Amino acid sequence: MRRYSHVIGNLVVIALLMTCILGSSSLAADQDLLNKIMTRGKLVVGVSLTSPIVAFKEPDGTPAGFTVDLAKLIAKELGVKIEFQDYEWQGLIPALLTGKVDIITAQMSATLERATKVTFTQPWLYTGTCAVVRRDSPYKHWRDLNKSGIAIGANAGSVGAAVVKEFLPKATLVTFPTDADFLAALKAKRVEAVMTDQLIGVAYGKEPGLRLINKIIKPDFYAFTLRPEDVHMWQWLNLFFDVIKADGRYAAIYKKWMGEDWKPEPRPW
Repeated sequence: MRRYSHVIGNLVVIALLMTCILGSSSLAADQDLLNKIMTRGKLVVGVSLTSPIVAFKEPDGTPAGFTVDLAKLIAKELGVKIEFQDYEWQGLIPALLTGKVDIITAQMSATLERATKVTFTQPWLYTGTCAVVRRDSPYKHWRDLNKSGIAIGANAGSVGAAVVKEFLPKATLVTFPTDADFLAALKAKRVEAVMTDQLIGVAYGKEPGLRLINKIIKPDFYAFTLRPEDVHMWQWLNLFFDVIKADGRYAAIYKKWMGEDWKPEPRPW
């Protein structure tokens, strides 16, 4: 009788363990971001619609740009709708970490400092930081800007701001919430230059009265951004980029916005 009691006791323990394991698996599935998105039927992405080519608003307010098209393609592959939430640059990561958005599909540089808080996908674009000045500016090279008394604009919390501190320590950094704000300051002569990505700088350099100093100060690359715990979604997005680069869809989006053919991982540096 004792032996049977022992066997029954062991079976009860095993049953309880299996319940816990299955319960944990069910809980993990419920908490999985990719599962939540597909169950919800909607992907919520954080963007900053202030940059030409990359992410901006059409005259009617519709989001458009390189990253917008990539985000729409993600939603299409998942079979869900998409919602864009527009933030000032400094608000993007807080919105991600507090769960207001699922992922960030902005022109965000993957840096070691940011990676202590968030997770990055593989790069979707290789680029670099450059300076934009007024067309009549005497400065020909970015090193010419490293002088006392020269004010340089950049977005608050951006790689451009960090580049000023690292490479142009003699200059004075002035931060702005959006690209439109620092461009207005440049045109009004409140700053002598602004720091931006080369891709965006090419567009700004074509504006009346402005030009791009087309010398990369620091190499850079853009990646989409997730919370550290969203590993399944991170794996899916990395595979997504591999697939669309292999089947030509990435090349089509690249040519649409860059105006040239895409070559596998072209680095301007």
